[in-house]
Amino acid sequence: LFRLGLGCSDAGDLRDDARAHVYLQELATDHHRDACGMVMQRARELEAMLQRKELPQDRMQLLHVLTHNRLDQPLTRCL
Repeated sequence: LFRLGLGCSDAGDLRDDARAHVYLQELATDHHRDACGMVMQRARELEAMLQRKELPQDRMQLLHVLTHNRLDQPLTRCL
């Protein structure tokens, strides 16, 4: 769902009308695929962690976890 909302394919390609273009506009064009790839990897990790119930159910605690992670590193619980 997150990927679809941004307009990214699994491969990191963007649709012409992708919302991700707004977030990528400050990056060099040749970095767009890498940036989308990082986002997609973190999204897959997040989905897996949620399915395994490794993350807080409380939305504020979950937001805390997400905001203390980086796109270029694997997700951690950091509670």
